[in-house]
Amino acid sequence: MPRLQILELPEGVDDERPPFVLVIDQYVPQRVILGHGQTGETREPSDPMLDQLRQAGQQIGARGVLLFEETVEIPANEVPIGPDGYPVKMRVEADFGTFHEQAAEEIARIQEKVAEWRTPPPEQQQPDRSCPHGSSSTARTSAT
Repeated sequence: MPRLQILELPEGVDDERPPFVLVIDQYVPQRVILGHGQTGETREPSDPMLDQLRQAGQQIGARGVLLFEETVEIPANEVPIGPDGYPVKMRVEADFGTFHEQAAEEIARIQEKVAEWRTPPPEQQQPDRSCPHGSSSTARTSAT
């Protein structure tokens, strides 16, 4: 029984959808019986199944139909098979544990920078006026 496969082609600038070719392999040509007095020399031999496959390719929007009697493997269509004999299903999951750690480290780093920006350098700091023995206050003694 013929196998149907899709061979994707590179997209062009004006392509509305990805172009492809319909690949049919393991095809067994059909014999056509000619009627009395007909010969196959006057016209191209016809295979009714081949005509139907070409029409099907046109109807589904294929750029062409490639027909092979041999088996043709298209690497892009291969499905990996697991040890249990079933197709391998791949599932991609994000690792949010690492993400949370990275986000926490980045937040801590930014908080440190904000704290540094809020603290003026020592030469621009104002003396603490709440301290009774601050550097700007002078001791006064009263004489009675």
